[in-house]
Amino acid sequence: MMVSLQMSQLGRELPIPFYLGMTAFNMLCYPSRLQLGLTMINVGCVLYTKGEEPGSLNAKWCHPLFGKGVFGTGKATGGPVEGFVGRYQIQYFDAEGNHIAGFELDIKKDSEYYELAWIDNGTVLDRGIGMEVSEGLAAGWRRIKDTPPQDFETQE
Repeated sequence: MMVSLQMSQLGRELPIPFYLGMTAFNMLCYPSRLQLGLTMINVGCVLYTKGEEPGSLNAKWCHPLFGKGVFGTGKATGGPVEGFVGRYQIQYFDAEGNHIAGFELDIKKDSEYYELAWIDNGTVLDRGIGMEVSEGLAAGWRRIKDTPPQDFETQE
């Protein structure tokens, strides 16, 4: 069963029961995507700051892995000298400094926000959206395979 949500018909502000209903809907329709308990489903946050070497970024990230906050760092290289837009090679580390993952990181700018993609062997695994803040580029991300299909229109 496919449920279509027309945001333009509902208006900008939706009552809390609507959000609770959508949460229940996602739990019922996408149980394999749930973590243990009532925690967030595979959503992470990262802050990129300019590194000391030209074309590099430093990362501080967090993720609610199975209800236990997981934090770490990262180092990206190969990007542009100015700004954040570009393609990087990035390595991520846990809080103890152990290497946990490496990806290509593609950052594009669309108007006032940034679109990010984490790529492994030519396959986009994660997508994110971000914005510049005083410290650098702050972004949220989500694993693509854990994102339920969406069918809605935005108000513009």
